[in-house]
Amino acid sequence: SCEGTRVSLKAGSLAISLSQKSISYKSYLKHNFEDALRVLGEIKKEWREIIKQEKLENSFNKLERLYLIANELGLGHIQNTRKVRSLSSSEYQRLLLAKYLSYEGSQSLFVLDEPSLGLSLHAQEKIIEHLRLLRDQGNTILMVEHSEFLKKESDEVIEMGPGAGKLGGEILFQGK
Repeated sequence: SCEGTRVSLKAGSLAISLSQKSISYKSYLKHNFEDALRVLGEIKKEWREIIKQEKLENSFNKLERLYLIANELGLGHIQNTRKVRSLSSSEYQRLLLAKYLSYEGSQSLFVLDEPSLGLSLHAQEKIIEHLRLLRDQGNTILMVEHSEFLKKESDEVIEMGPGAGKLGGEILFQGK
């Protein structure tokens, strides 16, 4: 009866009326991330004053930012209702990355182990853009990374080696 949304009939039937259509919570949950971002924008536009009055603006902005980053990382096709265990390892990694890159706050330490693994240059450009936003909010980011692009764009690089495991552990280079 929930049609895969995992919400009750009562909750699923709650709806928002827009000038052109009505959107139920259940139908919203059935959207993929790309469509959900578009619908969220429509809701924010038409309900702007109500959202401000009810102090929901921050929640809407956080959700919008998460969807935006997920789409930029190539996850626009994923449905809101998709179960995590059905994601590929690449999709799961990018979804976690979107979650952390959408963080707003300061004084946090982010440790990322090869966040660019399997990602296109375009996705890596988006990662660096959002990492800079995190840095500029007063956070510290430490990455283990092999991508030449991300190393080139980093504030500082520490190259360890000369080999791996017992053969490594020495600083070979530190700087820009």
